[in-house]
This record gives sequence, C-alpha cells and structure tokens, in this order.
Amino acid sequence: IALIIIAAIAFLVVPKILSEKNKTTGDGRQGQQDQTLSVDAYVVKPQNLDNEIATVGTIVANEEVEIRSELPRKITGIYFKEGAFVPKGKILFKLDDSDLLAQLRKLELDEQLQMKQAEREQQLLEKGLLTSEEYDIRQTNIEKIRADIEIIKISIDKTDITAPFSGITGFRNVSDGSFVNNTVVLTTVKDIRKVKVDFSIPERYISQFSKGQRITFKVEGYEDEFKGTVVSFDPQLNENTRSIVLRALADNSGSKLLPGSF
Repeated sequence: IALIIIAAIAFLVVPKILSEKNKTTGDGRQGQQDQTLSVDAYVVKPQNLDNEIATVGTIVANEEVEIRSELPRKITGIYFKEGAFVPKGKILFKLDDSDLLAQLRKLELDEQLQMKQAEREQQLLEKGLLTSEEYDIRQTNIEKIRADIEIIKISIDKTDITAPFSGITGFRNVSDGSFVNNTVVLTTVKDIRKVKVDFSIPERYISQFSKGQRITFKVEGYEDEFKGTVVSFDPQLNENTRSIVLRALADNSGSKLLPGSF
C-alpha cells in the first residue's frame, strides 16, 4: 500500500516539477535572445593602390624659335599679325633685295656672253685653231659664273624670312623700314599644340620611373586636371638637389596650357 501511495504521488508531482523547470529554462533563453550586442564591422574589399609622387614643374613650348635675319638689310614688308597662327613656310618678313637682283641679272648676262664665246671656240677647237687648254679656261669661267649665280640666288632666298614650323607668333620687335642684322630678334614662333612638362623627382625614386608613364598635373587658373606621358629624362642628377629632371609631353589642343606656367 505504501509503495502504491508513493508511486501515485510521484506520478502527480514529478511532471509538474519538470514543467516548471522547462518553463524557467525557456524564459531564460528568451531573455538572452532579447538582448542586442553592438559591434563595429568592416567589409574588406580588394583595391588597387597607386604609389604617387607629388612634385612641381614648368610648362615649355613643344618648339620655340627666335626669328632673326641672316643678312644685314632693310625690312620692306611684314606679313603676319602678332599672336596669330602661321603655317610652316609662311613669309613673315621681306628684306630689301634690289641690289641682289641687279647682281643676278649681271651674272646671267655674263653667263650668256661666255656661252656664246664658248660655242665659237668649240668650232675653232674642232678646226685646230684653238688649243684645248684655252677652251678649258673658257668652260671654267662659265662654271665660276654659274656658281656666283647660285650664291646670289641663295642670298635672295634669305631675304624671305619664313616660319620654320607651324605655330603662334609673338610680338614683332621691328617696323617696316627698320635695318636689321643677325643680332636683332624680329619675333618669336612657338608651337603649343603640344607642350612639354619639365619636372624633377628625388634620387631615391629613380628606380620607379620609366618612359611611357602617365602623369597628371594642374596649373593656376584652371580646375581641370591635365594628363601627359613621360618621354625623356636628363641623364645627369642635379648635384645640389640630388634630383633627376623628367620631361613629359601633353596635348594642348584647347591652348589652355601656356609656356612658363607653374
């Protein structure tokens, strides 16, 4: 009887105890789930990092020349406008060539006279009335005259002072009628359709540069960023700064970049 009573009590009490225990455990887990944990998270992504070197440089015209006269003569014509584009071969200045033309005419007449005399001497030579030596002297005189004619023609060509390449003209420093020589700068011509960018980098970065590398740069007055390509370098380091000078070439189709810009 006692065992039966104990079994009955266990049958009634034990399930209730287990139910209370499970309820307590479930409430604890629910409380843990209701708690939030604040964390800092970073998403790691692969990226390319650039090893850039910042420096300063100067813009230089792609081509630049001072126009001078090879002959000491008077200017008789000016055929360009200051600051205007001129194509290669355009006549910029005309020098007085009146005396050269007169000398050319005289030499041409002398040549004609010598040639007529040579024709007559040719006939005498064939008849045995003239020695070969005398005939050779006549031919030599003709060749000398022709050489003098070539010299005069070259001088006449130099009286037309032309643009050696296409570019923008600078200010003209002379007027029509001025007497000039090779010490007088008549004007300048600059080709700025492309510009050179000269800049230097420290000696420790020499191994990191090569021809064909791209550069980006800015100039005062423009927010635009311009691009260029390294084309050459000075093979000697600057002894004072221990730096090497590089040269890049940049397109300047909009003529925004001017020589001398920082």
